[in-house]
Amino acid sequence: MTDFHHWKFGDPSAVYRYTDTFVVARYETADGKEIAPWSKPNGHWEMKSVEKPRPLYGNLNILAPRKFLLVEGEKCVDHLARLNPN
Repeated sequence: MTDFHHWKFGDPSAVYRYTDTFVVARYETADGKEIAPWSKPNGHWEMKSVEKPRPLYGNLNILAPRKFLLVEGEKCVDHLARLNPN
């Protein structure tokens, strides 16, 4: 996780990987959480978001004919995936 070390917040408590070139890092601070987007536009990670429209988080296959649940936040997506991996 040292790739996403923040100069003020330190190492992240979680890294949410959207794609191979875009992640969101979560940092726990004395004041609460801080979130920082990181992208890899030129082969190295930079604290910078990607162009809109940004990708959705999670292993999505929403084109398949089935029901899905939309939640807000990467932490919620990961928790839901652990509860119901299908």
